[in-house]
Amino acid sequence: MDPACTSDTEEDDAGNLYRMHVPWRSQELSQFARKLDEATVERLRKEKGPRYVKRAKLLELRRRDPINLPKTVPVPIGFPQNCYSPVFIQSRGQVAQHVLNTQTEPCEIPAI
Repeated sequence: MDPACTSDTEEDDAGNLYRMHVPWRSQELSQFARKLDEATVERLRKEKGPRYVKRAKLLELRRRDPINLPKTVPVPIGFPQNCYSPVFIQSRGQVAQHVLNTQTEPCEIPAI
């Protein structure tokens, strides 16, 4: 899978990292990704110690809030319906919705 479809991190020309809003993601999937980032930081803090977990080292901690949004964002195809934002799906035409080839069976997103 193309990381551009799933990553919420963008880098500007100066090397600054930004956490971007991913418009196709459902609220449930976005919340899961955020909690997964937090769990990764916590795991590394426990395994490697607080000195390792510094803002300059971890991608999850170096990202800032976005200044502007990209005009187009790649969208992965074939995800379960509950992974896509209903607003995003409804804003697409019938052909685009068909191309997404969403799975009707929802996926169970685990609690972290």
